[in-house]
This record gives sequence, C-alpha cells and structure tokens, in this order.
Amino acid sequence: MSDGVTADFSNPAPAYSYAALDIAGYLKRFAGSRVTTVNRILPRTTFQEMRMQHPTWQHVVNAVAALPLASRVTGSGGTSLETFVLLLDMFETLQQGRGLAEHQATLLAQLRHKIEVFGRLFEFYDATLHRRGSDLATAGTYAMLSIVSNMTYLSEGDPRAFNAATKANDIILHSGWQYEPIDTELVCFSVLLEDNVVQRILQPYVTYV
Repeated sequence: MSDGVTADFSNPAPAYSYAALDIAGYLKRFAGSRVTTVNRILPRTTFQEMRMQHPTWQHVVNAVAALPLASRVTGSGGTSLETFVLLLDMFETLQQGRGLAEHQATLLAQLRHKIEVFGRLFEFYDATLHRRGSDLATAGTYAMLSIVSNMTYLSEGDPRAFNAATKANDIILHSGWQYEPIDTELVCFSVLLEDNVVQRILQPYVTYV
C-alpha cells in the first residue's frame, strides 16, 4: 500500500465533500499504521507474503484456505476446521457481491455471540491491554472475534461490528501476549481482513496510487 491518496473524480456524478475526504484520509493512515504495527510484532515474511501475494479480495480467501487448521481445534473458542470451511464459503459469497444465505447469517451471528461472550471483550477491554496473557489460546480467540466481526460488518453493514473488530485487533497487537504458531496465522489473517475492509470503505472516496 503506498502513502499517496488521491480523490477519484473518474465518475463526475458524486460530489466529494471535504468531510468525506478527511474521513478517507484518516482511514488510510489508520490502515497504514496497522500494517506497520503487525510487521513489527509478527514474522514479517509471513504477513507480507500473505498480504502481497494476492493484492485483491481473493488473497483473503486464499489466506484462509492456506491455514493449517486440520491438526487442532483453535483456542478455547472452539473454532474448528469445519467452521473455517463455512467461513470460507461466506467469504466467497461476499466476494461475489451476493448476500449470505439464511443458514450462513445464522452461523455468523452464533459465532460472534459465542466468541464475544467467551472473551468478555468489552467488560475487560481496558484491563486486558495492560495484562500479560499467559493463556496461549487468548490471541486466537480475539483474532476469531475480529474475523467474525468484520464478516458481520461486510454482511450487514453494522458499524458496531467493525468497531468490535478493530478493538479486538487493538488488544492483540498491544497486549504482549505469546502466540502459538496457529494463533500467529490467525492474527495475520484478522489484520489482513481489517486492511481489506478499510480499503472497501475507502473505495467510494479515494484511489490507492
């Protein structure tokens, strides 16, 4: 992602307000700072390869498909390989611009509730940022909360879901927790997805150059 941001006036119909461009600029800087942070605390080659190999929405699908989840159940949130297969189906559906089927939307809501309750994210948000976690499953649980929340935002457009996703990533990136290898991959993926969501929000306002 480059640092330059330009207004996209190729379509003369929309009138770009200063407020919209200010918001777009903020989100662009926000996305860039997240990439800088994750590169600092996670294996750079892993994240950069996942991010740059497929610079479109397809790289999100490919990243999920490449996760070696068959060997274990991820974290205390109980997210299994089968769940990830279903999430992958949801990604492909959203990528094609179609709405989720009823059973997909139901699963997404159940996952979000289950992981959110387990993590008790909002009650302990401030305290968690200053706590050194000893539970190696914690990072994976919060990463799953971020992934599921961003999926909810893409499906329903609820800004509270995007807020939950960024809060979960904040906790992961600033907690100082130790990660198991599988959790490192989940954290990479959660930040990749957040990066894509930010770009999706920016699309009506700016062009990446």
